[in-house]
This record gives sequence, C-alpha cells and structure tokens, in this order.
Amino acid sequence: MLLNKVYSLMFATNSSILPNFQTLDHANLILDTEIENKLSQFFSTMNIDINTIEINDCLKQFRLTFPDEANTLINYALEYYFSHPQVLASIQNGREALFPNHRPLHDIDYDLLIPVIEKESGS
Repeated sequence: MLLNKVYSLMFATNSSILPNFQTLDHANLILDTEIENKLSQFFSTMNIDINTIEINDCLKQFRLTFPDEANTLINYALEYYFSHPQVLASIQNGREALFPNHRPLHDIDYDLLIPVIEKESGS
C-alpha cells in the first residue's frame, strides 16, 4: 500500500534511539482507504515516483492539493508512531506506557476530578 510506503519514508530514521517505521509491529495499524485513494490520485496526477521523492516536499504538495486528507495523514502518522510501544520503549528506557500506567480515556472516571476543580475555583 502506498500509505505504508509514505509512513516508512516519514519515519526512516538513522537514529540509534528511534526505530524505523518498517521495523515496527503493525498489528494495530489502521489504514484509511480515503486517504490511500487521495494519495494514489495525487501520485498519479503529479507523476510522482515513491522511490525518488523527498517526503517533506511531497507532503507539502499533497497538503496544497488535499489539505484535510494531508492533515489527517500527518496527524495519524505522528500519533501512531510516537504512541507505538516499540517507539515508547526506545525513548523511555524500556517503558511502553506514557505515564505511569497506560489507561484508555474511556476508563478514566472524570467525576473524581469534580472536587479538585471545585477546590481550585474556590467553591
């Protein structure tokens, strides 16, 4: 898929700390078919060869043609890569959760924050 190739170019790092996108486990990667289609259309229309592009210039041009899809692609790529357990482990000395224990937002009881907010507001 073209989207995977773009992600691979976006995160093709020579860093000794951060892993390349290609080396990550992609079991949880969700590919957006709409973005894939727009990306394919863009590459075809602009006659772009994925093997010879400079990814940042390409993404700038893609953003000019398809601004919403480009923003979604970039945001999703950044969120996926920098929240991936393998990337987190490499930048946090082996810890895969951000702080201190990973909890999905829907598991957090926000009602517990009401007394804190009331105390801060002087109520």
